[in-house]
Amino acid sequence: SPPVTDFALDSDNGFARGITYANNRFYVVDQGGENYVYTSSGQRATGADFALDSDNGFATGITYANNRFYVVDQSDQKVYVYTSSGQRATGADFALDSDNRYATGITYANNRFYVVDQGGEKVYVYTSSGQRDASADFALDSGNNDARGITYANNRFYVVDYYDKKVYVYTSSGQRDASADFDLDRRNNEATGITYANNRFYVVDGRNEKVYVYTSSGQSGSTGGGGGGSPDLIVDSPSVSDSTLTTGQSFTLSATVRNQGTGTSTASTTLRYYRSSDATISTSDTEVGKDSVGGLSASGTSTESISLNAPSSAGTYYYGACVENVSGESNTDNNCSDGVSVTVTRPTSQGFAPADQQGFNSLVVGKRIDAESYSYFVDFESAGRFRESFDRYQGRYTYSNTGANTGTLTQNYDEGLFGGRCTTRLTFASTTTGTLRFTCDNGVTGEEERWQLSDLTTPIFARANADTLFFAFLDTWGGLETRAYDFQLRQKTRQGSGRDYCIEYPNRSVNSVTTYASVWSSGLELNTIYEMRYRYRNSSSCNTGSPGPWSAIVEGTTPGSGSGSGGGGGGGSSGDSYTPLEGLRVSNGRIQFLFVSAGRCISLNATLNGVRYTIHTSKWQKRSGDSWVDIPGTERTGEMCSYSTTSAGEYRLVVEMSINGVRGNYTSENTLIVN
Repeated sequence: SPPVTDFALDSDNGFARGITYANNRFYVVDQGGENYVYTSSGQRATGADFALDSDNGFATGITYANNRFYVVDQSDQKVYVYTSSGQRATGADFALDSDNRYATGITYANNRFYVVDQGGEKVYVYTSSGQRDASADFALDSGNNDARGITYANNRFYVVDYYDKKVYVYTSSGQRDASADFDLDRRNNEATGITYANNRFYVVDGRNEKVYVYTSSGQSGSTGGGGGGSPDLIVDSPSVSDSTLTTGQSFTLSATVRNQGTGTSTASTTLRYYRSSDATISTSDTEVGKDSVGGLSASGTSTESISLNAPSSAGTYYYGACVENVSGESNTDNNCSDGVSVTVTRPTSQGFAPADQQGFNSLVVGKRIDAESYSYFVDFESAGRFRESFDRYQGRYTYSNTGANTGTLTQNYDEGLFGGRCTTRLTFASTTTGTLRFTCDNGVTGEEERWQLSDLTTPIFARANADTLFFAFLDTWGGLETRAYDFQLRQKTRQGSGRDYCIEYPNRSVNSVTTYASVWSSGLELNTIYEMRYRYRNSSSCNTGSPGPWSAIVEGTTPGSGSGSGGGGGGGSSGDSYTPLEGLRVSNGRIQFLFVSAGRCISLNATLNGVRYTIHTSKWQKRSGDSWVDIPGTERTGEMCSYSTTSAGEYRLVVEMSINGVRGNYTSENTLIVN
């Protein structure tokens, strides 16, 4: 029979969007184009996996009926059909109603298909042959407005809600049955599908890559399913004596262990206290102390406490506790509490700026300073050494404290760029955020902008411009090595179309290089959150290789209008021969390429860390309808120059440039709009 405890998904099953149970197996559909199969005990059954049709690229739900699998595709507004062995049964496919545009789940009951719609907040009904049966449609509860999956059990429909983290229940005729609703486990916070088997509900989580199990009454885990007389220890919500502290201040953390099972825990166990960066407490967080807890009868409790000191760095922290398992415990997945937040500030007599070079090194080594514009960021890979921006300028840095919340960062460039040195004035709003402004010896200056400290190894969302998102990731290439990477881009809210593609990145230098690779996607929906992940194929070709694990998912948001983050769209019109050049940005009377900002012109014919840039020609253009028209007198050879105007319109800079000897036509990634 199916498992009574939660089970993990395959690491490649990272875009899980639906689940069903059939033939003693679980089938979890993934927007990566695959149906992943698990045994009834939650183990992988790789031999039973099957690929989805290449057109079935945005699967959002799956069900099983009449010896076939039915996979709903939101982008195509269609249901694709497969045999029980995973072969296509194209003759059985059927189209969804034109209003059923945001399909996010499907189930089969009473000789009908029921397709839940996230946008219409409604369940659309189809006959067993795929014909519409609008008379059986029913509306969802007004609170159930982010539905992500549907199943049928015990003469009821169960609709899982992504936003509310809850399962809404409806009768077989579509009437609300709120008395049967149940909340999801606190960790099951991105539910994307639901199914029912052997008196249990199984809810798939697209973020945690896990399937969470609930009893027929909605209890989490195996509670009630493991037999009578078993203990079940949990830790109730912890508390602190003071939630607003200064650095180093003492406080008390308290937590209560409760046996919510039906049997006695006869043996003593250990309660461990943890500090975390988020509200989800686990044994992988930082342990800060422990207590012994004696045996507990059913419903028995034991309240413990510990005296702690606040961290030395300001910020928001979470504290909680986990109790170790005892013999015979019915559920060992619920032994950690939620986190209670504590805000730590510095005493008014102290500031956030590091006091000296050593303190600055301790803060930044292995981290990255990101500027708000994303055109400038500095990686501190070792004490005293930096790498900067996408072109990986290198050099040595020094730091000096100039006040409680201010300091000066001096960067000396190995290749004498920017006059050899740039000085950045840092203002600290906290130890990890603030504002900055730089001045270089060649006269280049930056605008004042916000900065933040982030992990060096984390892929970044670089920027958004109208319907285009830019991402980047750090990796190391051997001399003359080409590395191929798979990418997946998916809409997060609201769900919509996705993209899968592969890119080959060559290193044309004979030297090994650690650098950023960038990738961008255009033609995206506005005001939409997207998720991107990538993986190395362990190959130089997109057609070969054994792909490694997927990276962490990175989010990026397109702007709410076509103006983009820089005041205009950078993709050009359909059929445009110019490619947006990442890092080339324009404003009225000024241009910026990567770290170089100028009020007049930028000339470039140089090799920077193994990458050679050569500007051939440039000019400015003005939009005229769907086309771009050259502006007379703006043509330049060997340089690109700024443009100043008071005439209303939309303008862009285009440049013919060679990058590592490959000649191409590029445009600024944003446009200049004058009203």
